[in-house]
Amino acid sequence: MIGLPMLSAIISILLALKDHHLSEQTARIHVEAARAASTVSVPAEVLLAIAYNETKFDALSVSTVRGKHFCGVTQANAHASRARCKALRDPAESYAQTVKQLTRRMDDMQAPLAVVLAGYVCGKSYRAPTCRAYAGRVLALAKRLELAAGIPTS
Repeated sequence: MIGLPMLSAIISILLALKDHHLSEQTARIHVEAARAASTVSVPAEVLLAIAYNETKFDALSVSTVRGKHFCGVTQANAHASRARCKALRDPAESYAQTVKQLTRRMDDMQAPLAVVLAGYVCGKSYRAPTCRAYAGRVLALAKRLELAAGIPTS
């Protein structure tokens, strides 16, 4: 479990971000859910940065692209399932599904997280400049969150 000072530092940064509708309690729920879902390959800070960049932490957000639903705070792929989309409203479920999707892509592509993040938003067009810019925004915010938490970064 993350220590209280580190948790408070991450929550402070999340609450200082623009255009979100997080209360301190909701921010805490997001941090704890991201921590529970995180892995060494997909840290909690990356999950929180994805949620901010995708939906500004809006759990009810839904996008549909070519018949597939992307739902929840991280816009995880629910395929064409409305029931799955509804389940992804739960931040814990959304973060856990995102970890599964990113891990599967890293394994399939034999690529690092930065490359896979570009594909997260653009699919097979992951080499496009706008896709790389998305990955850069996510990783930059994740680094800010890591530094606030006192996590050594590479």
